[in-house]
Amino acid sequence: MFEVDGFVADCGLALRERDRVGALREVLDHAGHDRVAVRDTLGEPTHGGLHVLHRAPDMTVLHVVWSPGMTLTAHDHTMLAGIVVYGGREDNGFFRRKGDAVEAAGGRRLDEGDALIMGDDVIHSVHGHDDRYTGALHVYAGDFFDRVRSVWLDDGTPDPDPLPVPELFERAEAAFRATRGA
Repeated sequence: MFEVDGFVADCGLALRERDRVGALREVLDHAGHDRVAVRDTLGEPTHGGLHVLHRAPDMTVLHVVWSPGMTLTAHDHTMLAGIVVYGGREDNGFFRRKGDAVEAAGGRRLDEGDALIMGDDVIHSVHGHDDRYTGALHVYAGDFFDRVRSVWLDDGTPDPDPLPVPELFERAEAAFRATRGA
């Protein structure tokens, strides 16, 4: 059985370990192996959005549901971050800085059960599964919402006026529902 409070506590302990990357990977891998239990607890992803499971200055844990076809352009977190997908798929693109701009530098597909740890200097984009909702748990080693982040446009140039992340999820869900006539 998956318990949200236990998962949050385990993530907090992992982030206080000397090898916090390895410890967090273990917690995320365990959740990935128990993805059916995670889905049983959180529910089948059926509506895009960000759901805060824990927020503090030293850690944020989010239940993230990507609407089908949703994309977040290149962005950074400026802190250690971890993801485990429990339903659907995420395609992560990675970028490197080139002056003020960024350029593509590879990618990684996360299927159900897969986990990914990103260092505090990683720049990535995310594209959810095209045909279904994607559910994931995201863990950040800081306050996700109280952070200056950089965002880049599709052409790799800086976005001078990025929308807040929750608004991006709301817009993507509305756009998806509009295509379904819902």
